[in-house]
Amino acid sequence: DRNTILSVETRGGLDTFLDLYDSTGLPMLENDDGGEGDNGRIDLFIEKAGRYYVKVRHYDGSDQGEYQVFAQFVQATPDQWEPDDSRGEARETEPNGTPQTKNFTPADDQDWVTFTLGETSTVEIKTTGDVDTYIRLFDRLGNAIAEDDDGGDDYNALIERLLQTGQYFIRIHQVEGDAVFGAEYTLQIIAD
Repeated sequence: DRNTILSVETRGGLDTFLDLYDSTGLPMLENDDGGEGDNGRIDLFIEKAGRYYVKVRHYDGSDQGEYQVFAQFVQATPDQWEPDDSRGEARETEPNGTPQTKNFTPADDQDWVTFTLGETSTVEIKTTGDVDTYIRLFDRLGNAIAEDDDGGDDYNALIERLLQTGQYFIRIHQVEGDAVFGAEYTLQIIAD
């Protein structure tokens, strides 16, 4: 079931780092602070049954102590814009339209949006919410033309740029070390 997620996290007072491996020992995902406080958390959509391995370590190897590991299956609730996980699945949105509320399900989810400008405009692309977002802007040919991590309020991303007439694509994802399952944010595109 594409909506079932394996969630593995630590709990305790240590700054843990998790590495997830498939049954052959190949690395799949890693996480630093995706859980509560400085605890690691990994969320993975289960595409096939199998055995997975998790390596838990202290972030910088300088501390020791006790921690707990929890693993559970969680039913994901993707936002209404899914699937929008690739440029080919990007959903058209109108500049100056209603802001879109989205979430990252799973934590390493990426959301794609496309918009078209009928005239040269100064465009502001921004996220708001309690999540560390990263935005990359592409032209219609797939060339990256701008990117931002923390240019907005708190850890939100913000791109402000003069753009010519044409179609553009936006990719939004969480900053990997701080990625949180189900984290919600709002995307807004303003053209003047």
